[in-house]
Amino acid sequence: MYVHRFATFRQSLPSSMALRRSLRQRSAITDQACATPTLASQLSKQLASDAHDTMQPPALATEPSLPSSQASINSKTLHPQCQPKAKRAKTKKTSVKTTKKEEVAIVIPVQLRPVPPAINPEIPNFYSIPGQLTWGTLMKRPSKHIRSPYVGDATLPDDSEALVHVPGLEMGGLVVPGSRLRLLKKTGETKTGYSTELVFVDEPESGAARPALVAHNPLLANRLIKKALHDGIISELSHLKQYEIKAEAKITDSFRVDFAYRDPGDGMAIKALVEVKSVCLADYNPETCPDRSGAVFVNPVTPYQRHALFPYGRSGQKFEGQKVVSARAIKHVQHLISHRGDAEAYLLFLVTRGDCTAMRPCHEACPVFARELRQAVASGLKVLVYNVSFNEDGTVDWCGRLPFVLPELEQSDIES
Repeated sequence: MYVHRFATFRQSLPSSMALRRSLRQRSAITDQACATPTLASQLSKQLASDAHDTMQPPALATEPSLPSSQASINSKTLHPQCQPKAKRAKTKKTSVKTTKKEEVAIVIPVQLRPVPPAINPEIPNFYSIPGQLTWGTLMKRPSKHIRSPYVGDATLPDDSEALVHVPGLEMGGLVVPGSRLRLLKKTGETKTGYSTELVFVDEPESGAARPALVAHNPLLANRLIKKALHDGIISELSHLKQYEIKAEAKITDSFRVDFAYRDPGDGMAIKALVEVKSVCLADYNPETCPDRSGAVFVNPVTPYQRHALFPYGRSGQKFEGQKVVSARAIKHVQHLISHRGDAEAYLLFLVTRGDCTAMRPCHEACPVFARELRQAVASGLKVLVYNVSFNEDGTVDWCGRLPFVLPELEQSDIES
């Protein structure tokens, strides 16, 4: 019984080939009906008459033909809903990297004026920076080409742009866009074409030495002191002239001193230690101090006399749990004191600008260093302060010794 019913049901189904042929015919009529309203009405009547028979498609004997007037119909004449959909051209997606728009700051160069010679130098033209110096104006730091704080963009006298090495960074606000620099051209394959050696500073506090050139390259101080030691012009160290001078002498695994006097006749025993600190920052008069952020420290003593300051900068390091400007400088002071029983210990500050009359520790920036230095002086550390002045042609005048001022610290500084 079940077999008979299945056979009957199968006979009632249209063949697959007839079904596909009928569907194609219906699709062709639908496309033609979209072109002519009369054919559309005929199609709707035909579909309505065949709606009762869902198993068999409508039997169309022949495919209707379009009138000759409509044989070639342009797609522009079709109804909007019957317009053929244009194939969208495939476009390759490209990712465009957008960079954040940088604000272009207006750089106003500092006006240049002749730098006066040093006032009564002890030794004129004591030293000369090797190479020819040229003027440059700092435009941006870090450079837009090399994102390092030690590299900047500067313009030269011929309006060309150059990459310059800025080893002393901002120098307490002295090296900013618009600052005038004395640049030394480099030789060989280097990333930067010039090195910043001096900075032009035009401030009322400089007095008769206005404007002044300040050493920017920290290596200049050690080169000058090395020559001074070999020439024997530092009177406090003249009794050590019979000993050999060793630069960058390793004393212990954790301590290396700038210069050491060693006795060749006593197994190269160390007789004296000299640590050098370059001092390029100075204080300001409260009445004329600049309105800028950074290392601006005033000297309220009247009449005003400019003092060189060390150290300067932000308290971004730590020493024994306390924030300090330079933990390395404090360790140097402690190492010198720890060896004072075996050798003489000297801390030599070289003021690398010709507009100061004295030097003092900058307790405003780093009270810890000022406190440690005071304790070291009380324990026998000898502090020497000497001064040099720079000229535009790169020559250096030896200006002799400056007084060392060790002010009394405030109670808050002692407890900090």
